[in-house]
Amino acid sequence: MKPKHFNSHHHWYVSMLDHMIVQSGPSAKEMLYTYDTLLHRFAARLSKAEAQAMAVMDGCLAVIPSSLNKISSTYTPEFLGLSSSGLWSRYSTYGKDIIVGMIDTGIWPESKSFKDEGLGPAPTGWKGTCESGRGCDSSNCNGKIIGARYFSKGYEAQNPTLIKETLEYKSPRDNDEHGTHTAPTVADAALSGISYFGFANGTARGMGPQARLAICKACWEDGCYDTVTVAAMEQAIADGVDIISISIGSRDMAFCYDNRAIAAFGAIEKGVFEL
Repeated sequence: MKPKHFNSHHHWYVSMLDHMIVQSGPSAKEMLYTYDTLLHRFAARLSKAEAQAMAVMDGCLAVIPSSLNKISSTYTPEFLGLSSSGLWSRYSTYGKDIIVGMIDTGIWPESKSFKDEGLGPAPTGWKGTCESGRGCDSSNCNGKIIGARYFSKGYEAQNPTLIKETLEYKSPRDNDEHGTHTAPTVADAALSGISYFGFANGTARGMGPQARLAICKACWEDGCYDTVTVAAMEQAIADGVDIISISIGSRDMAFCYDNRAIAAFGAIEKGVFEL
């Protein structure tokens, strides 16, 4: 439905916000994200009255409030019916050169789970990068962690003081440890002599030990806003990931109003599935 006189969807979206300023006067309206890879939408900070006005504008299908979701984990290998024997071990290359976009609380790159022994450079066509911030820079990436980004704008829009620099790393570095737990579950390099305080000694290995990791920190101390999660999904796919891994809960709502579900459907249309 984008009018032809706009060069891009972004310009169209900005014009919608500018029109509201003309109608209602200056306010705290702010464009946060434009989504064009997985879905045609934008995220903006609006008052309740502004959201109601936006909902009746030409070209607006729906206005959906951003929801806050919590991080979670599950037993993916068992859910998929995979085990260390059978087809998984006999015919699998264990994720060789598959790039997994991990959308979570970030990463603690010094963990031995992310050693890159035996892994060469990033696969051809990879367009990601390793962003710098407090406690993290490009030197923390290697042949296993080939990309690391962080997304904070949509989270801070709820309250500029939510991210407390003295408590959280405004960077891809993991402050919560959840992302550093889920990433090895997917792509942990094989580590021997692992135990739980001396019990259950053995070898720890992720589902795809030869896979690469693209870290997207989209979850912070209070949780994960879906506007930020979708922005991370968009960037991960633009960078060239093959799979997206998200261990984040969701609210009980119809899929047509679930921003992340709609984005996941768009990802499948791009040939990328969510784990």
